[in-house]
Amino acid sequence: MGLRFSIVTPSYQQADFLEKTIQSVLTQSYGAAEYFVMDGGSSDGSREIIASHAAELSGWVSAKDRGQADAINQGFARATGDIFGWINSDDFYLAGAFERVNAVFE
Repeated sequence: MGLRFSIVTPSYQQADFLEKTIQSVLTQSYGAAEYFVMDGGSSDGSREIIASHAAELSGWVSAKDRGQADAINQGFARATGDIFGWINSDDFYLAGAFERVNAVFE
């Protein structure tokens, strides 16, 4: 395995999209990754979605923050990987994304 990825998802009131985003990170076949979901204290069911994946996440928070940049920075402060990235809670990675990025860096 090559480089280790640290991925952060900032989220607020995105329950309609969040499951697909989380799955797109967790189902990457590239095993060297840590994943943090930073929710701004949503009241739309996002917390429950995140909690259902708690065992697969490197960490998560659901608490008021100062917006998207703050949430990303809070996630990056926990990160220990070689490559940091974030994916918004209404986006998703295609299969093989981490392998492709790793190949470029190597």
